[in-house]
Amino acid sequence: MKYPRLFIFALSALCAASLWAQDEQLFAGRDIMGTARYTAMAGAMASVGADPSAVLDNPAGLGLYKRMEISLSMQEEWSRNRHVGESSDSADVFSLPQVSLVFSLENRNETGGLRFNNFMFSFNRIKSFSRSTLVHGFNQPSISNLMLDQVANPLLPASDLEDSKYNSPNTGWLSELGYWSYMIDPEYTAFPTDNPDVFDTVQTAWSSDYGGNMPQTALKLSESGYVDEYTLAWGANINHHWYVGAGLNIRSLYYTKSATYEEAFPVEEGEKYTDYAQINSYVRQTGVGVSGSLGLIYQPCRYLRVGASFQTPTAMKVSTTTHADILLDDAHRFEEIYKASTERFAGTGRFTQPLRFTLGATGILGGGGPVCGLVSFQYDYRHRKDLQDVHTFRVGGELVLINNLFINAGYAFESTFSKADRIYTLARNDVRVDADFVSPGVRHFVGAGVGYRGNHFIAQLGYQYCLHNYNQYVFAPIDTQQTSIPDPFDMRNQTHRIVLTLAWHTKR
Repeated sequence: MKYPRLFIFALSALCAASLWAQDEQLFAGRDIMGTARYTAMAGAMASVGADPSAVLDNPAGLGLYKRMEISLSMQEEWSRNRHVGESSDSADVFSLPQVSLVFSLENRNETGGLRFNNFMFSFNRIKSFSRSTLVHGFNQPSISNLMLDQVANPLLPASDLEDSKYNSPNTGWLSELGYWSYMIDPEYTAFPTDNPDVFDTVQTAWSSDYGGNMPQTALKLSESGYVDEYTLAWGANINHHWYVGAGLNIRSLYYTKSATYEEAFPVEEGEKYTDYAQINSYVRQTGVGVSGSLGLIYQPCRYLRVGASFQTPTAMKVSTTTHADILLDDAHRFEEIYKASTERFAGTGRFTQPLRFTLGATGILGGGGPVCGLVSFQYDYRHRKDLQDVHTFRVGGELVLINNLFINAGYAFESTFSKADRIYTLARNDVRVDADFVSPGVRHFVGAGVGYRGNHFIAQLGYQYCLHNYNQYVFAPIDTQQTSIPDPFDMRNQTHRIVLTLAWHTKR
């Protein structure tokens, strides 16, 4: 169904300040994934360089290449999402998180101090959305309160919902589903007129039979998709002390979410559950964005490197498709089953992903004997004015044993350092019906790996465990000052990744 331009414009303006901001938080940033070496070292490689995934953090790392290289990574990922003490669900997916081609051009004349001039084209999967969630428990209030919020203040006449049929800039689709399934109802008051036998009937309020009861609720989410990044980067080596780089990044988004929210209501306190409501919603989002990056690494001596990089905000154009339906089994009033379905909405909006600033330092151990290695530290700061700032601290190490055989390990900690959860609300005329949202907490990454570097061939195997603690909200009313918000579910998401990287390079 095609919607008037004014309708889509009004939706875009309101949604950007409401629940749709949750999408921008969800799509922001990146997971620590890529080559096996990068994954195992928890991404602490901004000043290490010479790795395709590390170049995404700091393009100056491309200047440390001294030969042409082709690499490919394969990843098996599986995750378990658990509500502490209760439900759990799992998902797994196989992917190719990284493919790259590096051209290294040596300046044998060494004019101007330029030693190497390098170029790289790479594909990296920077975020995965494979997640399945199942939570259930008692929550107050009912989602009918959220439906009432959309129509009660200011009062929306029932005639608007009658006439709109999901095609009005004034009505929210959740309240329309509630109206057509008789989950919310208009209230009328009869006012006397000059004629004592005639009364003027006027709608004065909205009400619901379910708002005052304690429902048994359940939420099931099935999410899938990814954010991919295609990078064209340049890096240079100047006198083996300074390394500079720049990159152009094209980001591609694909995301789907299927949400089922259920409520079972007691007719009166203490009675068994007799009424039942189920809301099913589906969201699909695709988008493309562009960003740029600049980087610098300085190596004052053979045992130390320090680096910094900056990535511009990513301007993204995102297309969204959504639709929903509701089923209400009303046993205590009319002994009927009511169903309603929305139209399908398709619209386009613009997101701006946060800027990113990175600092790194690497200590190089040995280098002249049979045993050598490195220890690396990295700090990432992600910022956008109307989103939560994210801080990531990483540390990684690598030790070369014998005959080009090496082992590595790493740890990363990510947090917003915010004490209070950010509450995302639903706009009064929102076409979105999936009112659930996440308040991100801390993430821990622990990795380890082993690899071999030969004269022409590289093979690396890495493992990473990620623990993400966060709060899952079923919904938040529009006016958070007047209506209580359901208590969040304390969630634990555990992700395991096994990555195999194979690479071939020329001999210098």
